[in-house]
Amino acid sequence: MLRTAMQHLIPRWGYEINTAEDGKRALDKVQKFQFDIILLDEQLPDTRGRELAPQLREQSISDSMLIIGLTGFVDTDARQSFLDAGMDEVIQKPIRKEILEEIVTKLKP
Repeated sequence: MLRTAMQHLIPRWGYEINTAEDGKRALDKVQKFQFDIILLDEQLPDTRGRELAPQLREQSISDSMLIIGLTGFVDTDARQSFLDAGMDEVIQKPIRKEILEEIVTKLKP
C-alpha cells in the first residue's frame, strides 16, 4: 500500500509524516494541523483527489501548503486537470522514490 510505503520513506528525508485513510479524515486534519506538503492520491475510498484538493486548500490552516497529486496515469490533459484542481505537481504511480524526493525538495517551503 502506498500510504505504508510513504510512512517508511518520507521520515528518512527528515520530514514528519501524518496520514489519512480517506478524504474526510484528510479534511479533518488540515483544519487542525499545519502541513507543508500533502501527497494526495487520486483514488481515495470516498472521493477523488482532484475533487478533494480544492476543499483541502479552502479548509487548511496553512497558507503555504503544497499538494502533490499521485495517479496511475499522467498525460498532458490529465496533468492539466490536476493542476487546474489546485495541485502544485503530479507524479505518476508507481512512484519512484528518486522522482518524489526531487519534487518534494524542489517544492518544499
